[in-house]
Amino acid sequence: MVRAAGEVFPPPAGVWEGLRAAMADDPSVVAVRPAALSPGAAGDPGLRALAEVVGTRRVRVLPGPAGTVAAVCAAAAAAGLRPVLDLTGHESTAVLGPLAHTAAVSAASAAAPPVVFVVDDWGGPPGSQPLHSLLAPMTGLTTVLPSDGHDAAGLTLAAVRSPGPVVVARSAAADHVPSRAGPAAEIPLGVAAVRRAGTDVSVVAVGPLVPVALRAAARLAEEGVSVEVVDPRTVVPLDLDTVLGSAVRTGRLVVCDDAPAPGSVAGEIVAAAAVVHSALKAPPLRLTRGEPLGGDGEGNDAVTEWDVRAAIRLTLHAG
Repeated sequence: MVRAAGEVFPPPAGVWEGLRAAMADDPSVVAVRPAALSPGAAGDPGLRALAEVVGTRRVRVLPGPAGTVAAVCAAAAAAGLRPVLDLTGHESTAVLGPLAHTAAVSAASAAAPPVVFVVDDWGGPPGSQPLHSLLAPMTGLTTVLPSDGHDAAGLTLAAVRSPGPVVVARSAAADHVPSRAGPAAEIPLGVAAVRRAGTDVSVVAVGPLVPVALRAAARLAEEGVSVEVVDPRTVVPLDLDTVLGSAVRTGRLVVCDDAPAPGSVAGEIVAAAAVVHSALKAPPLRLTRGEPLGGDGEGNDAVTEWDVRAAIRLTLHAG
């Protein structure tokens, strides 16, 4: 479906946009949702819209808990189908069982079941880790975190076409981010994007913090500060060539991840920056949820535009 110029479609719609494109191209793709999470396809707007396009035979609500339905999807994948399991609306910690099982199978087998999981990135209690951080150590699972609807569509399309299991983590914070209009076009997995070119400092922003970083960069441009903004898009595995290449070009690195610091993607990137430390003018700075620049020390405060600007100024003054 071609969108009108300037039209916005947020991540839930973006995911369905990519899935519709994949289902139009490949008759083996099926959309599945556990009945425990939905009153039925007729009561779920995303599933209903899909069913209207591809028919009810390829859009199913199955009985049983998420783990059981995930096992059914794995069996369907082994039989030649390409199931997309919608787990949105489910608490993040509760979906880790089927995801961990799929990751274990992936790590042990070259022929892992190619199931695509669509999940809410933040679905746990206050202070918990977002799902993209919890999935980071799970070998065998690719995890993408779109920052807007355009990327949600393109990454979902790539996920469905990928030969292995992929998690598409959607963020409610990015639901209302204006998207670049256009039809769903595949975005390669594992490839970061430079959203804004700059020369003074590189800001790597994870998922919903991309528009926050872009606003901070625009404000600082009025003060003569040139900020480069990098969007990882795929958080497992990370495109460290693009991320560290940006840091080397500008000489400074700030990494923003709206997740508690332990186990965060920001921590992984800052650790990886050790290999280019000699090219940096200042130590890399990690900005995560609840840290001192904008937090109360309790680990619950979200990263804001003010925090990003403060972090950029801090690294500029450090060297």
